[in-house]
Amino acid sequence: MLQAVLTPFHAAQQTQTAPPPAHVKAQPASVQLSAKAKHLRDFRKYNPITFDGSMDNPTMAQMWLTSIEKIFSKITWEQFKESFYAKFFSANVKYAKQQEFLNLEQSDMTVEQYDAEFDMLSRFAPDGRVFLTTRQVVERAGTVVTGTLPILGHYAFVLFDSGSFHSFISSVFVQHVGLEVEPLSGVLSVSTPSGEVLLSKEKIKACQIEIANQMLDVTLLVLDMQDFDVILGMDWLSANHASIDCFRKEVVFNPPSGTSFKFKGAEIVCIPKVISAMKVSKLLSQGTWSILTSVLDTREPKVSLSFKPVVREYPDVFPDELPRLPPPREIDFAIE
Repeated sequence: MLQAVLTPFHAAQQTQTAPPPAHVKAQPASVQLSAKAKHLRDFRKYNPITFDGSMDNPTMAQMWLTSIEKIFSKITWEQFKESFYAKFFSANVKYAKQQEFLNLEQSDMTVEQYDAEFDMLSRFAPDGRVFLTTRQVVERAGTVVTGTLPILGHYAFVLFDSGSFHSFISSVFVQHVGLEVEPLSGVLSVSTPSGEVLLSKEKIKACQIEIANQMLDVTLLVLDMQDFDVILGMDWLSANHASIDCFRKEVVFNPPSGTSFKFKGAEIVCIPKVISAMKVSKLLSQGTWSILTSVLDTREPKVSLSFKPVVREYPDVFPDELPRLPPPREIDFAIE
């Protein structure tokens, strides 16, 4: 009886399929990151400021780019900047901002608003640099070359400055001699060693400078400077294959086609050292040696009748040469 009952149960166990083996989760294969992916991963570690890529405000794009520049120590900054500017701050947009800065007027803005707008737009002006801008600095340096040269028929006090990116001419000199100017395509922002920023908006039209009987073309940007009429910078020096010999105070020109020539700079006259009379007395009281000298003019002056005021007033009465002595004559003299 029991056997009859268990027979179907055993048959069911034998026909039952074996359970599937336990599922083992496959381990993902390691993914090798490309160089660009690694750069992107390293970049995101710094949590950069988010930029939505909007084309409405190119100024914000430029400001964002400047703020994250320090992050790019791990990737090539120049490549990123080139691509970024091409999309969000193209050359046309930059030129438009330069023109906006050039044509900026106060109009109905307050002084504070105008100043803020000026500062914001001035960043789009091209950069330049002037190394030596004052005559006092030149005299202290003692290794620069200066001289007087004709520019468009007018003599100008010129400084050869290898530290200046561009060549400049004083606005005062331009107005004084009446040179013809033309506007620049943009505004040039020029930095001086003192930290002052000057703006140049014009240049001299078809300008030439004469050196050693050679006429050389030069592009002179008008700048508000006082101590020099003209500063010839690296743009002009390199274009004319010129080198400055500071020891001999010379500028040597070696044109590829033609003979070499040079310009001898003017000697810088040093002011003699002068001390006060009180300091002299103190030094003498301390036993300091002193030498007293005096200068006398031993040349005999040439005496002429023209030195007399009366003779100068009546040249017809007093001839240059007396032919003879006056004849003797009697003079009646009496006291009544």
